[in-house]
Amino acid sequence: MARNGLGSNWIIFAWIFSSLYNFHPIYRATTMPPHTTGLPIRTPANVVFVNCPDEIIARDLAKGLLEERLVAFVNIFPGATSMYWSEGQIRVGQEALLKMNTLQTHVGELTDYVNKHHPGEVPAVVAVKIENGSRKYIDTIRENVKHIPGYHGID
Repeated sequence: MARNGLGSNWIIFAWIFSSLYNFHPIYRATTMPPHTTGLPIRTPANVVFVNCPDEIIARDLAKGLLEERLVAFVNIFPGATSMYWSEGQIRVGQEALLKMNTLQTHVGELTDYVNKHHPGEVPAVVAVKIENGSRKYIDTIRENVKHIPGYHGID
């Protein structure tokens, strides 16, 4: 019995399409189960790291960023050992490291604040997107930073 040749080609096409559809990130994001408090969620949040020359400057920056509501949480790690190139040599020094949580929309303003108030010539400001996190934690970040009209974030 003659076939039109679509049988095996159709199966291959269906398998490839199904594989791409099922494993594509957009498909996964739109078909995730409804979230409950304990399940991780996609977030609009960032962790931001800033090196400071000492703990006093770190505390001053942290307080100012909290007062401006540019961050929700700050951890200060005094006594962080830093190794870096300076004048052709490897140097070793002690710094304080700030680890802060904020929304992605606040990273630019946070960076501007640090650049204005940090004593260093080129302050190290590194923002890392929080890809997933607990709903309660992300909600707490949202509740404790300043509100940007019209912004609702990602869920």
